[in-house]
Amino acid sequence: MKRCVRGECEEFKEDMIALKQERAQKAVEFYEDAGDFLKAYNAAVKGGLDLHTCELVAETGIERYTEQGKVLDAATLSAVSTHYAEAMRLFDKAGLSLLALEYAKLIKDYEEIAHLAKKVYREEAEESARRKELGDALREVSKKAVIKEVLLKPDITIADIAGCAARASAGPNAVQFFDAYSVASREHLLGAYVDALSAFKNGTNMTAGVGTEMLLSAALTDEMPAAVKLVGANPEYEVVVFASSKKAFLSIKQMLRLHSDFRPLADHHIEVFNRLDETFKARAPYAGGVSYSRLALLTCHHDLDRQRLRTCLPITGNPELTPSVFLRLTPTTL
Repeated sequence: MKRCVRGECEEFKEDMIALKQERAQKAVEFYEDAGDFLKAYNAAVKGGLDLHTCELVAETGIERYTEQGKVLDAATLSAVSTHYAEAMRLFDKAGLSLLALEYAKLIKDYEEIAHLAKKVYREEAEESARRKELGDALREVSKKAVIKEVLLKPDITIADIAGCAARASAGPNAVQFFDAYSVASREHLLGAYVDALSAFKNGTNMTAGVGTEMLLSAALTDEMPAAVKLVGANPEYEVVVFASSKKAFLSIKQMLRLHSDFRPLADHHIEVFNRLDETFKARAPYAGGVSYSRLALLTCHHDLDRQRLRTCLPITGNPELTPSVFLRLTPTTL
């Protein structure tokens, strides 16, 4: 009797395993058809499919992602499926030299270690110079500037925002409202303010006021319609206000319902950086010359690269890993 019960239990387990694998195979096919090979590989591993099938899913996904130009996706899939040499090459191609160097160490490719170490050293030197230049440029303005995340009163319109910003932006003074979703950090706006001041000083300004000029520099473009679309404020959503001084901030305080310090999370910064960096590449660089707004974005992005390195490596075939893991920080690490 016991043997029979045990046999039935074993048969039930085998049936459940077979059912799980069948569902996993269907999930793999579904995600492959959708072009999401990271999820396909995850489904294959978690569904208990055989090693050969998992390997085939990974190789197909890496190849397809590479063909589509999705280098970070291909690199991530290479990492989670333990194709470390390919992960090293693709992370280097994606511009993540620090991650590529760690994979070179992992597979003990000493030639690549030497090459990537030199590359990282050059990038670190460039970053150090960039950070110093940025710090020198932003040090003075940051002492006076007020940057707040705000909710506007219900009756405030876009015309009210534009009029208020124009009236408050006289001479070097500036007030400007931005879409909170499109501002990466305090330094992003401080850099935009320095850019705007430099544009007026050099005679390269494209607008009549420092506050309006900030929209161009924050959006990394010389086209005002594009700037408004990318970073312009909408009263119906959360807004970030920049004021060059406390006095300037007090002049618009009656428009505000609530305000608090602007403290964006790293996920938010990455989204803004990627969106604006693509804009910067697609359009002519900001006419003011060196864009301190972009330097601020690049500097913060470099810090996130270092944090990815500390939090994500070594990677040992974790099927739950996605590209967002490389682009995510917790608030406590900022």
